[in-house]
Amino acid sequence: MDVLQSHYNLLHRDAEKELLPYTQEHGISFVPYFPLASGLLGSKYKQRDTFSDIRKNDPLFQGETFAQNLEKVDKVRKIADAKGVEVAHVVLDQSD
Repeated sequence: MDVLQSHYNLLHRDAEKELLPYTQEHGISFVPYFPLASGLLGSKYKQRDTFSDIRKNDPLFQGETFAQNLEKVDKVRKIADAKGVEVAHVVLDQSD
């Protein structure tokens, strides 16, 4: 069994362009890493949060980008609330 692991989540979707079609075409399993974007897509952060770990240098967690990403997470939260599930369940759901 062949498996490809690559960076992929709702905020980093580059794999959809070439990697995912390739893996599907060739019967290769795909395993994403950082599927919750270092916790950002788990809905646990607020605008006032600051970071002293590796996230302090991650563009996803800086300035206006961080604010925009939190807005995106809020949109996913609305979907999660309507389904009665946690945000992470919506982010990781692979069903149609």
